[in-house]
Amino acid sequence: MAKQNRQLNDPIYKELVSTFLDQFIQTVFPELAEVLDFPHAVERQQELYVYDKHPLHGHKKFVDILYEIPRKGKDQTTKNQIFIHIELENNDGIEEMKRRMRHYFYLIDLKYAISNLIPIVVFFNNRGNPGITRETVSSGDDLFEVNRFHFIQWGLGNDQVENWLIHKPKALHAALAMHMRHTKITATEVLLKALEVVSESVLTNNQEQLLIDYIDSFSELEEQTKTQVYQQINQQEHSNQGVTQMIKRWSQRIAEQSILEGEIKGKIEGEIDALVTVAQAKGIILEPTELELLKERGIDQIKKALIMLVNAQSKNDLKHLFQ
Repeated sequence: MAKQNRQLNDPIYKELVSTFLDQFIQTVFPELAEVLDFPHAVERQQELYVYDKHPLHGHKKFVDILYEIPRKGKDQTTKNQIFIHIELENNDGIEEMKRRMRHYFYLIDLKYAISNLIPIVVFFNNRGNPGITRETVSSGDDLFEVNRFHFIQWGLGNDQVENWLIHKPKALHAALAMHMRHTKITATEVLLKALEVVSESVLTNNQEQLLIDYIDSFSELEEQTKTQVYQQINQQEHSNQGVTQMIKRWSQRIAEQSILEGEIKGKIEGEIDALVTVAQAKGIILEPTELELLKERGIDQIKKALIMLVNAQSKNDLKHLFQ
């Protein structure tokens, strides 16, 4: 797998799960999702306090995601609230997480005096069990079992992407698929299918942008291959407005990256290189004579052409630039 651009402590992980919290719970615990009133979910303070042996000393711990969600049609009393605790893990294995999840459970219970807490851990590495399973941690021995603790785990790193992208996928699955294994389809097909899922989903602009950024950041494809995928999408006929917006945003990202690289190389030549890169990504061919004409007209005209290119559907949209 190619080197990824982000680390797990990057806020984009938490933002993704929090933004699509309803889809996440529908995936890992569908029976629970049916009774929760997601529009009234409240994010709770993630800071917990652990006392050391000395009574005046202690240290802070933080959980990744903690929400309090009421049941549908119920009053707002504590007994009708469900707490959802989610940990996003990329380092430890499942045995270590069993200990940590139980520890977090007692700390959250101590702080909020809860009656209903659902603990969930998502493994982005390849150490969790594949798929969504319910894990049990027992303490005590054969003579006397002290307690039994349960939590839900989703081993993304060992899960098969085909299970989540082929049959009625949710928008969230398109992003999380970037961390899964693929055996029956190629990495390029994974990216294409993920973008197709995003384009066909009913999303706000912010949700769509978050998913596109996430998919782009964690796709295992190299940049050149992703650009080829982009060209393939751009050359297809599509009526979905989501695809149009997706293409525009991706071309803007390519443009921004190319401009930055162009500034490093130098003014005119750098901007021309940026122009050519974006044109290639959009499947538009710029002739050498056209590039020379833009060079003669100066840096401002090249920048104007770059902006127009980002929004262009075909070369016909640029024809007055070369008149």
